[in-house]
Parts: sequence; structure tokens; C-alpha cells
Amino acid sequence: MGSLASIKDYVGRTVDISAYQGVRPVGDVQLSATLALPGEGGRIVTGPQKVAQRFLVELLKEVASMRFRPAEGTTFLTEARVGAFRTHSDVFGAFRRGVAMAKPLIQRQELDTDPDDERFVDAVIISIAVIPGEAVITAELVTRAGRDRTYIFPLNVPL
Repeated sequence: MGSLASIKDYVGRTVDISAYQGVRPVGDVQLSATLALPGEGGRIVTGPQKVAQRFLVELLKEVASMRFRPAEGTTFLTEARVGAFRTHSDVFGAFRRGVAMAKPLIQRQELDTDPDDERFVDAVIISIAVIPGEAVITAELVTRAGRDRTYIFPLNVPL
């Protein structure tokens, strides 16, 4: 990724504005949940990163939190916020319920013409660490192109 992307890299793709800044092609990085860092314009995302962003936005959107879209959202963040995460099983169950709720919302945004690496299939938990005040979920994103990227979702939860 040392060179700049050209217009031909985006043929046949749609793009989203990046809601998480600081993404790097390899390695572990802490992201900022912002549309633009100070002194920068926004960035775009495509491919598996676009799918991961859509997944996180839907997973972390609480049910009925959007006035004119009451059917959107999941119970995942609500469960975390009210202190329902006490064990690995609690986190696993909430994550699977959240994925099940987010999946149709994400797939409704997709087009039949979207590339396979931009089409959500599943998010699978690799590991869960529950420590006082925090749950860390490592999950693998699955697109139609196959198992693609592993993501870590650190969450501060009341325990």
C-alpha cells in the first residue's frame, strides 16, 4: 500500500465515508471514532473494511435509537451498558444475538452488483476476554469472498 490508489482501483465499487480513523493495512491499531482527524479531510473505505465498518455501526446502534428507523439496531450495546456481561457466555450470546439482528440490516444495504468482499456473511468470535470493567472481543469478519479479516472490539462495560 505504498502507492496512492488510482480511480481504476474503485471501478465497480461503491465507497463509504470512513467513520473510524487510523486504519492501517496490517498490525494492531487503535481507531478513532470520528469522520476526520484534526487537520485532515475525511477518508473513504471500500472492500472488507467497508463491511467491517457497516457491521460495527449496526452492531453498536441500539434498537429504536433512531427516531424514524425504530426497527434498526441491536440489543448488543444495551446488554453491555446495563451490566449483562459477566461471563464469556454472556458476551458470546449477546454478540451472536447482535450479529443476527445486524445481518439483515447490513444485507439490505448491499446491491447484487457489489463485489464479494463487500458483501457481509457473518462475524465469528475468535476469542473473548472478560476482565473487570472491560470485555475484549476478537472476531473474524466473513464476506462472500471468504474469511477475510480479524478485528478486535474492546468494550468498556459495567461489571
